[in-house]
Amino acid sequence: MAARNNALRQKWQLVYIDQFKEQVKGFNKEFGLYINRPFSIVNMLPMNRVLAAHGSNLVIRTYNRDDKAQQFVFNQKKKAIMSNHPSYKRYSLSIPSRGRSSNVALEVSYTRWW
Repeated sequence: MAARNNALRQKWQLVYIDQFKEQVKGFNKEFGLYINRPFSIVNMLPMNRVLAAHGSNLVIRTYNRDDKAQQFVFNQKKKAIMSNHPSYKRYSLSIPSRGRSSNVALEVSYTRWW
């Protein structure tokens, strides 16, 4: 059993159902991301290439402001970075665990907080 150290993971708050309002926009301080606000993941090299969703893969593309496959959003409910493309909205970024492939990929997001 872990020792008590008053870390946030050890703190809880009761919120009555009639007072609970899910945050669907604004800034999430814990993750440092805006909720449901589209963003691109841009490479720091001079050509400004971006990641784009392509099925369950991430590919590198030339930036196109209107290409939804190059846009991602932070989903507050799932605590995940999700694709903003209509065909891939159920996909989230997946960072592999140790011992697995080192590629970041897109996976169907089953994460859910009740």
